[in-house]
Amino acid sequence: MKIVRNPGVTTVPRLPTTTTTTTTPNIVSQRPTTPPPLPQRPRARTINIVPGFKEEELAMPPLPSMPVRSVSKGTASAISSMLSSRLHNNGHTTAATPTNTCQYPDMQHFDRLPPHIKTYPTHHRRTLRAIAACQGRLATASYTIKAWDDHRNNKNASITLTPSTDSTGNDRVSSLAYTCTGNYLFAGLDDGCTVVMDTQKAKILAELQHHEYAVKHILRVANTELWTIDEGGQLLRYPMHDYDDSMPETIMYDGYHHRVTPKAISAVVLRATQGQGQHHVLAMTTGDTIDAYRFVPFYSSAMPQIQVQLPYHVVRIPSDLGQITQLVALPQGKLACAHVNGRISVWDANNDTWEQTLQVAVPTYGITAMALSLDRFLWTGYRTGMIYIYDISSDEQWSLVKMWEAHHGPITMFTVDELGLLCDDKKPLMQVVSADQQGNVTVWDGLLAEYQRDQHMKQLEETYCDYRPTRIQISSWNIDALSPESITGQDKALLDEWLSSMRDADIIVVGLQEIVDLESKRQTAPKQA
Repeated sequence: MKIVRNPGVTTVPRLPTTTTTTTTPNIVSQRPTTPPPLPQRPRARTINIVPGFKEEELAMPPLPSMPVRSVSKGTASAISSMLSSRLHNNGHTTAATPTNTCQYPDMQHFDRLPPHIKTYPTHHRRTLRAIAACQGRLATASYTIKAWDDHRNNKNASITLTPSTDSTGNDRVSSLAYTCTGNYLFAGLDDGCTVVMDTQKAKILAELQHHEYAVKHILRVANTELWTIDEGGQLLRYPMHDYDDSMPETIMYDGYHHRVTPKAISAVVLRATQGQGQHHVLAMTTGDTIDAYRFVPFYSSAMPQIQVQLPYHVVRIPSDLGQITQLVALPQGKLACAHVNGRISVWDANNDTWEQTLQVAVPTYGITAMALSLDRFLWTGYRTGMIYIYDISSDEQWSLVKMWEAHHGPITMFTVDELGLLCDDKKPLMQVVSADQQGNVTVWDGLLAEYQRDQHMKQLEETYCDYRPTRIQISSWNIDALSPESITGQDKALLDEWLSSMRDADIIVVGLQEIVDLESKRQTAPKQA
């Protein structure tokens, strides 16, 4: 079924925000109850500063006013420089100390068997821009969004968005994310619009015009909210609930415009613990630094106050590691970074120092995608189309579990279905989806059931198996086309002496050569047709 965006679709207007500022250094913003109409320019930005920080320490530069809906390289560099300068002047910037010890993973027990489930022929005519998976559902996007549902066997359902009529093609999809139930799909477009769709009914619920620039990242946080981040560095938080398609105005964000790093190439959310409370840490990178932002979680859209702490730390990456290409969140509030120099570094976000705890050497093919399944298996995709899976459950040394050629071209992205299991032949399977530049999408078993079964059997070997030393004699004998009957006399005595040269051999292995007479034309001549 195709649904074309048209003027009849209900469009949610921009939500107004208000700013309440007191004369004290601590600024607290209350959620607006009856907001006035919001002017088009300039955009309002309301924040709440955690007590204990001075206003001048956390002041942020305003959003740039630009005539086009894209952020130039110079503007992004200027904003990043201003952020880094302010943080550096206030003592929040850390130049990471290079780690002298680089570990190498254990590669003694890996295999090349791919944990393949299925392959989807997406048939996108253009380069694949985004993928998403949740509760056994899968969505892919370029100019067109296509969705598959394994629970309903509705594998051909698709939703089509009409591209923009101008030459820039601003309606291309940049990001995708399902809600926690898997019934609704958020799609961020290049023109700053966020489209909310019901994939079961193949229906567009609303188009949210809350961003000015391309929505590059949509993050699902703790299954309670969705974060949308645009190219200009604006972040909005949406509480997740079952949306009513008859009331699209219920799809609203928290009412605040949070300012984060613009032009980020990767962004993830960590669940960190500091002191007695927990908080969300948003880690972003443009390649040279790790920018950390702290958010206090909220569990209801009716909360009267939301506390947000603006960027509190910037980690500068050592030159020996190289620029960052990908980020992935690890358990216990840790962050893994892939670097261009064939390294993966691990950082601890549970304290303000952001210490580097581990550095692992990996192939130098260039990591283009990373994902984590079961909080244990780290998936790395390379430009060569290879996938390497590491078992990171041990703090002492990682182990290489699998490696195989998954695609014929560079792998562009991963996504993991953390909330649902597929049932294939009565076996539970977790979706880990990989995509390449040609638009090919393959689903793998994120549980690695065969590997875990083999590991379980190895743990039971000592319980159910007995071992004893075994003497094995391995020999080779060129018999030169002799038959057993021709071995008599001295030849038989020499043969007995040779076979008994190893005392008390448990197993004797003899490899025979030239059983057929090689000089016989009748035996060696090729058969004529």
